[in-house]
Amino acid sequence: MRALVLMIELVLTATTVASAQTTPVRSFEDLPKVLKLGQTVIVHGTDGHKRDGRVIALTGDQLQLRLSGLVVVGSSTQSFAAATVQRIDLRDSPVQGSLVGLGIGAGLAVVGCHTSEPGECGTGVEPLIAVPAAIMGLAIDHFVTRRVYETPRPPGVTIGPSFGRSHAAVVARIWF
Repeated sequence: MRALVLMIELVLTATTVASAQTTPVRSFEDLPKVLKLGQTVIVHGTDGHKRDGRVIALTGDQLQLRLSGLVVVGSSTQSFAAATVQRIDLRDSPVQGSLVGLGIGAGLAVVGCHTSEPGECGTGVEPLIAVPAAIMGLAIDHFVTRRVYETPRPPGVTIGPSFGRSHAAVVARIWF
């Protein structure tokens, strides 16, 4: 049980470190610096819709995707003009998460062998640690994204109430 908890903690830590955020670009012209053809992205439109797909074309004011998903209606490609995109998130490679999880699981199996009684190692239990760790790494990595583009937001202020059991306050957010 302790090995399972340690495995979960290590996989979560490794995928968190791997998903360290960088500052997103704010111009479509700068997208080629952070985005390459063939990468899988999630495009968030200004209309509130999200589209997943692989980048097949990228110009100064247009992005074209080969859509992915269970159901793709109509054309399997879609073009996005710069004015219709709110943000773009880059989806991490599933291979990386699987390999990180497999490595952590294999490391735990080796540690388990060295700390076990003589004759208990090599009984076929080791894959029972490594394989689930690889699957967990793959599952966690599916949700790891990195923001690569964000529409420039004009300066602004929001003010709103905040209530709790023992307090009431006014919260202000300022951005520029």
